Amino acid sequence: MNQRTLIDRLLSPAGFGLVLLLFLLPFVTVSCGVKTGEASANVEQSFSFTGVDLLVGGSPDITVSGGPDGDTETVEGDDDALMAVLEERYGRFYSPQPVAIGAALVIFAGMVAGLVLPLARRGWASAAAAVLATLLLVLEVFAIAPGLADDAIADGLSDVEGGSEAIASGALTTGTSPGVGFWIAILVLLGLAAWQAHVAYHGKAQAEHPEGSPEAAQPSQGVPWGPPAGGPQGGGTPLA
Repeated sequence: MNQRTLIDRLLSPAGFGLVLLLFLLPFVTVSCGVKTGEASANVEQSFSFTGVDLLVGGSPDITVSGGPDGDTETVEGDDDALMAVLEERYGRFYSPQPVAIGAALVIFAGMVAGLVLPLARRGWASAAAAVLATLLLVLEVFAIAPGLADDAIADGLSDVEGGSEAIASGALTTGTSPGVGFWIAILVLLGLAAWQAHVAYHGKAQAEHPEGSPEAAQPSQGVPWGPPAGGPQGGGTPLA
């Protein structure tokens, strides 16, 4: 398969299938750090959510870095004790996200539309699906996820002595950032939208003015062709 064929496939309805596979990659990372003023005592926790976690409400992968030893430790998802604490305290914040589910359904619908609709209609349908899915994913990652993270962190610190003071003083820092899976998915969806709209537009123009039709044979100025005055000119003898 050459490079051009691969690009054509990715910009076809099969590209929607690729976006669904990208949900296996990190989509959102939530970080929470404590700054004590001493570099050796600073601690940061990162919670990484894949696209699947957003769909089904799975617990995130957790990375803890810093502390007295300055080490980085990844807490595996099969740590039953920690997962039980997460489910008990933060379960309502890590539940399935309706907007992310809606985006996945739109992506699947775009793939199906590209396979079953007639050629004249599939382009605009696929382009619309790609644009709508992009908007939903952006809404989830940039608007909804940060608010959920802040609520979860505030809830977790509600029973910790000095937690509110730490937030107010700036000793506790929080942040939410998009993951690599999100960015790749957005790029593919935007490419799909642009390509499918291009195909749909040129397909419609070709259908309205097919090659060989009278409209296509007319001069570009829009003046219809007609024989010159006095009849056809040539080297033969004029008709009486």
